[in-house]
Amino acid sequence: MSNHALLPSLSLLARFLTFALVAAFASSSALSNDQSAGADPADSEPAFKAELVMFERDGCEYCALWNEQIGVAYPKTWEGRAAPLRRVDLFGALSPELEAISRPRFTPTFVLMVDDREVGRIRGHPGEDFFWPMLSELLAKGGITEP
Repeated sequence: MSNHALLPSLSLLARFLTFALVAAFASSSALSNDQSAGADPADSEPAFKAELVMFERDGCEYCALWNEQIGVAYPKTWEGRAAPLRRVDLFGALSPELEAISRPRFTPTFVLMVDDREVGRIRGHPGEDFFWPMLSELLAKGGITEP
């Protein structure tokens, strides 16, 4: 086997190792900054209460697709930490804070709530390439920006 045949494999390995080192350094540095600064958990609480309400129903193919493409990663993102996901059955009873909003007709429908007020909606699952920018726009409209 020639050295030229190994170059793509080595290049891929180098990229992977670089990514792993950067990720490890970033997480350990963030942890040490929190510990050294004596971070108080109350300091990290947002000044507002936000949540992303997902209206879904049994048998909804697009809900399943969203769960597969985005749902697994959502809680691990800054968006998921800023506006945790709350799942609501489209045909179920609404909690008192959600009774003021109009019930969607399609699933999935994502309603961004900030301080128990509706900021906006994403109707349907636009695909992962469009969901994140649409959500970022809603979050910005609600006064929530990426840290």
